[in-house]
Amino acid sequence: MSERNGPISEVRIVLADDHSLFREGLKRILNMEPGFRVVAECGDGKAVLDLCRELQPDVVLLDINMPVASGVEATEALYRDMPDLKVIILSIHDDESYVFETLRKGASGYLLKDMETDTLIEAIRTVLAGHAYIHPRVTGKLISQIRRMSDSDAEHEAAATSLADIGGQTIGVRFIHTDDNPLTKREAEVL
Repeated sequence: MSERNGPISEVRIVLADDHSLFREGLKRILNMEPGFRVVAECGDGKAVLDLCRELQPDVVLLDINMPVASGVEATEALYRDMPDLKVIILSIHDDESYVFETLRKGASGYLLKDMETDTLIEAIRTVLAGHAYIHPRVTGKLISQIRRMSDSDAEHEAAATSLADIGGQTIGVRFIHTDDNPLTKREAEVL
């Protein structure tokens, strides 16, 4: 929340979505909420960068699919330039890969566009309090993906650990596969 001229004032919000009707609806909803004010809106990923640099808002609501620069690209640039700015992604995609990517690039929240008004307000308040907010419908998918990754990591680690006898001494050898490693697991074991 802005502290530009004395005590804490209103929450300054920038809207970035390439659908003007959607932006207008969000703007009306947010401007009716006490303490919230939409200070600017735009329809592409480059314009949102310029607006945020100029206006220094508290929160930006950012569509993931936009012209000129995507929401992912804009999030990365905003986080790099203004790490205290809270970015909440707006998306129609409930695929966990989108969530991972945007959170990795610096987003504080991820909302689906078919959300209820209360969810939007709660998400903004949550990220302003320093927490992350992920739409409840996406959270279940995200947890399932994390579990699959954990199970896969455990299987790979078990398969990648071997014993080697070096000079009469038995040691554990662990093969770590990376994209730039030219050796297969078997070649590494032989080595």
